[in-house]
Amino acid sequence: MKFKRRPLAWTALFFSLGITAAYYFSGFPYLFLALLVFILLFIVVNFNCNHFCKYFAVIMLIVFLIGFGRTYWQGVKYKSRNSIAYWNGEDSSLVTGRIQEDLSTLEGDKVYLKPYNINSHRVKYGLIQLDRRYLPRQVSEGEIVSLRLGLEQPAVKKNPGGFSYYKYLKKRGIFSIGYYQGGLKKLGTRPRFLRQIICSAKKKFLYLINQNINEPYSEIIKALVLGERENIPSEWEKNFTRAGANHLLAISGLHVGFIMLIFIGLMQITGLPEGVGNLICSLLLAGYILISGARVSVIRAGLITILFMWAPFFNRKADLFNIAGMTVIIILLLNPLYLFTVGFQLTYLVLFMIILWAGLLKDYYIPGLLNVSLAAQLGSLPIIAYYFNLATPAGLITNIWAIPLAALVVLTAITGLLLGLIHPVFLQTAGFW
Repeated sequence: MKFKRRPLAWTALFFSLGITAAYYFSGFPYLFLALLVFILLFIVVNFNCNHFCKYFAVIMLIVFLIGFGRTYWQGVKYKSRNSIAYWNGEDSSLVTGRIQEDLSTLEGDKVYLKPYNINSHRVKYGLIQLDRRYLPRQVSEGEIVSLRLGLEQPAVKKNPGGFSYYKYLKKRGIFSIGYYQGGLKKLGTRPRFLRQIICSAKKKFLYLINQNINEPYSEIIKALVLGERENIPSEWEKNFTRAGANHLLAISGLHVGFIMLIFIGLMQITGLPEGVGNLICSLLLAGYILISGARVSVIRAGLITILFMWAPFFNRKADLFNIAGMTVIIILLLNPLYLFTVGFQLTYLVLFMIILWAGLLKDYYIPGLLNVSLAAQLGSLPIIAYYFNLATPAGLITNIWAIPLAALVVLTAITGLLLGLIHPVFLQTAGFW
């Protein structure tokens, strides 16, 4: 791979290396960085490098340091006196903050509080996770509230290889779990404009599904289309897992592809100019990314789709490795700790396995859909086995018919929901009752 041809792929690689170094060497960062700079200078001075080689080394060092610094700053914020984590262990604290609903699971039990003040002390960093079942009333997006909470650090893993709820929440910017002690008061409303629109739109879609589709089928539709899988019957979810098709219940690149078919079809029907059509599709896709909860896999798939869509408009040849590198940079700039999440590792490993192995497997005369399914299984197998101690070879066969069926359901459901915004009767005539 040449740097001049795929600079963003190399940039993403060194940016990720910088993040990794900061994550594992946060205890002595200055010593590590000094050693790194010394090694780089030694290589450049003592080895016969041309100008481009030296230029490449310097640029990649800068990228590495940016990734290192971005991640190190995350740790500094967590340990700061202005962090909510500083107050963990307090039995009862008076907290003032803004309610944030979880856009990925609006029907779930968890809601978050962005604290402004704790016992009259300013707080800037971190979220508090609350359980809405123990609050005296329903709270909604954008409410400014004051209440008394007991604040605790999330549980850490107690056995090697166990699940650490502490690390899981910390990677999402949630530093504390709050236990309601009383005194909930509404002080006002200060919603963020975009979050309020997305939250209202998703609640409208959920209402339409709940009113027009019988349970438990409504829960499957909500999972397939909106990423809401909180209330799926446990037995159904186990069956999906055993069949190797559990990925269909999580919004991913597959679903983004289905959605884009609808958006592109609408643009072709209207006959809009290419630039206008691309802009509208991009905005609609960005809205869908937010409505589905902005999961890493959806952001990755959405960004790749948008970049591929615009490349011909600017007379550029889209390179998948380069575009994938750009999406990595954007996602990790938003939150560098995404690099260590299952969703990030799974979505990119599967993507690269499909790119690299699909062509190779095709040479062995494996049919197209089976070819892609096998490549995806090879990519996901090590991640799923490592994190979940699970292997589902049956998925290789299941996905041959499950993916087209899911595509049909998603396409029909999205069409019905869009028509349902005009009148619920259109949702029923689309095939849901």
